[in-house]
Amino acid sequence: MRVRTIISKEWDEIVKNKSVFWSLVLLPLLMTVISLAVFFFMRLELLRTGTLSSNGDIPGYLTMYDPVDAIMIMMVNQFMIYFLIAPVALPIYIAAYSVIGEKLSRSLEPLLATPVRTWELLLGKAVAAVVPPVIAGWLSFILFVIGARFLVSDVVMSMILTPMWVLSIAFLGPLFAVLSVLVGIIASSRMNDPRSAQQWSALFLVPLIGVGMAMMFGVIAMNVWTFVAGAAIVAVLDVVILRVAVRLFQREAILTRWK
Repeated sequence: MRVRTIISKEWDEIVKNKSVFWSLVLLPLLMTVISLAVFFFMRLELLRTGTLSSNGDIPGYLTMYDPVDAIMIMMVNQFMIYFLIAPVALPIYIAAYSVIGEKLSRSLEPLLATPVRTWELLLGKAVAAVVPPVIAGWLSFILFVIGARFLVSDVVMSMILTPMWVLSIAFLGPLFAVLSVLVGIIASSRMNDPRSAQQWSALFLVPLIGVGMAMMFGVIAMNVWTFVAGAAIVAVLDVVILRVAVRLFQREAILTRWK
């Protein structure tokens, strides 16, 4: 009950902050529009010349496909990484500002004075920051799938709907998003400046982007075992980082240090 109250409170703040709200909604949609526009112009080029040109060599794991399909699959892999990372990147800045923002607005002290437990407070903030961009990301991916159906071949479409990509976007992305938000909350609770907290939180994205690039170029094979192992590892990390965040979130120390 208390967690739901915190979530509702955080969502009210997000809705009131128009710039944050529209960034959560418009950025994923813009990413979908750009992705579909790339396929649209590639299709026009294919209809005009009968082929597509690539700036580099086709990776070895795509040589089994028709050259046109291979080039489009290369683009699909890039777009899938965007859909996977977007729900992770967007909420991290909200989380990094969450504690500091409440301190600056003088709403932190009354909140800490309530009977709410620390883990309930942090979990509520994490869920509130994760859910909107994750839902926006899911809807954007669905729109991308619908639009791509009219722009790419059945072979390329089968790559877009590869079960491992779909499962990764549906489940692995949100698990990573929770992890990134908790890192942002830790930074927010230990620092006094919102920009510093956001910058330190953004460093979390660097190894995640590296993992995404490895998936895109086939270095990390996408199969059932890598998905299950990755999801299990990230879920455990979520629990561990939540416990770390609770231990580092010292109510009295935060209040006295920031006064």
